[in-house]
Amino acid sequence: MELKEFVKKYQIAACQDGRLRADSSIARCPSDIEYLKNHKAEIIQYLNSERDRVIAEEEAKNRAKYAELIAQLPERKIENTPDEEKFREIISHISHRHFTGEEEDGLNLAIRASNNEIYREAGKYCNHDLKTEYQYTYTQDARLKLVRTISCAKCQLYIRDIVEEHLELNKGEQR
Repeated sequence: MELKEFVKKYQIAACQDGRLRADSSIARCPSDIEYLKNHKAEIIQYLNSERDRVIAEEEAKNRAKYAELIAQLPERKIENTPDEEKFREIISHISHRHFTGEEEDGLNLAIRASNNEIYREAGKYCNHDLKTEYQYTYTQDARLKLVRTISCAKCQLYIRDIVEEHLELNKGEQR
């Protein structure tokens, strides 16, 4: 039996902890259990490649469907002069203190504001590890909506752009 057919027959899925989950009907055939044990790595690799293929197909389909909105997204040029030493020196000033209680809310706000300013300054010297994510959704009135998020975990950079399909009211209708 081919690996693909075997996976489909027993509805095998990979768990996050590296284990495999299979349909209970596999228990009726000891040779298939042995096959599963002996080919675990290949099955996991196959499942991962299938997941990646499905994700890529879905992304390509969304890119085609939302092509008009993608063209409307503003171009983002993130300018900085990477200097790791200066970046670490500025980031070292971040306060990790947190006060509890209603009276200390003002202190927590002040610390958060100060930390945000430090991250903003450090971002000028960060060697960005940018991550761009697209969220393909709809507005409340069923128009296409695209949300692009550009972020850097090192300096807390976060840029969010939202583009929506335009609504054409009373198209060709005269009163």
